[in-house]
Amino acid sequence: QCEVAGVNSDGKVHLKGLENFSQKVFEFFTQRIGEQYPLVEVQTDPYQQQQESHEAYMKNKGDVVLGRDTILQEIQQYITELAVDYPMVLVGEAGSGKSAIMARVADV
Repeated sequence: QCEVAGVNSDGKVHLKGLENFSQKVFEFFTQRIGEQYPLVEVQTDPYQQQQESHEAYMKNKGDVVLGRDTILQEIQQYITELAVDYPMVLVGEAGSGKSAIMARVADV
């Protein structure tokens, strides 16, 4: 239990009964964090980790494609055409959304 031990000449309050307070707070949060985010060592296949990383990137990037219906339709048409014998190139300035568009197309 915490109690006031006194006030010094500078007006600073001194408390007693807090000797173990920091340890109790540390233990409390360590336990709660451990319950919410358990440290489970899982041996994951590196190829599976890479695939999950790519899928998360694709999902994250693909979710931010807004107002690109025309280009998405053009890419879909290109992909579904039977006798396409030429590459499709997506060109744009840095930050224009090329990766986001391709992630959205790959997610379909």
